[in-house]
Amino acid sequence: MITELNHIAILTRDLTESVDFYAGRLGGTVVWTGQVPAIGLRFVYVQLGGGFIELLHMPQVAAERPLGVDHIGFITDDVDADFAALMDAGFEAQQQPQTAGSGNGRTAFLSDPNGARVELLQRDTPVPDPSIVSDTVLAIDHIAVHALDLDGAFRFYRDGLGLQHLRTINIPDSDFALGYVGLDSHVLELHSFGAPAGLERFPHIALRVGNLDAALATIGVNPEAGTPRPLQSGPGRMAEILDPNGVTLELMERA
Repeated sequence: MITELNHIAILTRDLTESVDFYAGRLGGTVVWTGQVPAIGLRFVYVQLGGGFIELLHMPQVAAERPLGVDHIGFITDDVDADFAALMDAGFEAQQQPQTAGSGNGRTAFLSDPNGARVELLQRDTPVPDPSIVSDTVLAIDHIAVHALDLDGAFRFYRDGLGLQHLRTINIPDSDFALGYVGLDSHVLELHSFGAPAGLERFPHIALRVGNLDAALATIGVNPEAGTPRPLQSGPGRMAEILDPNGVTLELMERA
């Protein structure tokens, strides 16, 4: 059974630069570092807004897996059983269950119906520490996932992984929609429109902030053109910024 949306993994150009951005500018806390020498991987876990950003540096995969969000990782209490059930449901495997390269637990990878890379993890640590808070980022509001096949995405995340279907918003005068699924306070925003740029499957990460202007000043990054702007989903404002790897971050100020 899936018990937690554990992390958002980002392939980085410069690991030190990315740690400085997420831990230094955004106010996250480094909770775990390590490496897997066999594949030239170095990783850093930053706790931010009640979740983990997993920063990865693995130069040899740059040609096949571009910089940016690489996958999302879910904790399970039985990786072999959950992986087998998803395979029986017809979903695509990327890596069979095996001991994690870090030596911490077991892991498996598969694709959702729209090509997004998803990791299943069975391990005890690390888990988010509720005593770790940031003055800048209050919470990870949601993770956007490309889902041109929205029904397929619901079959995978709702029926396969057991996330709760929160709501669907149909876009007026179009055939497009936004679907929302969640597990506890963690939410995925499924986008049924547009085509991913290259291999990108995760359009943005939305971060909740208390005061948008103060957050932009603290982070010291200029917002993207057209932002800040009012939220379309209700009262509040948002601004888009880019992390050092080109990942779009939405800073959202709302109740």
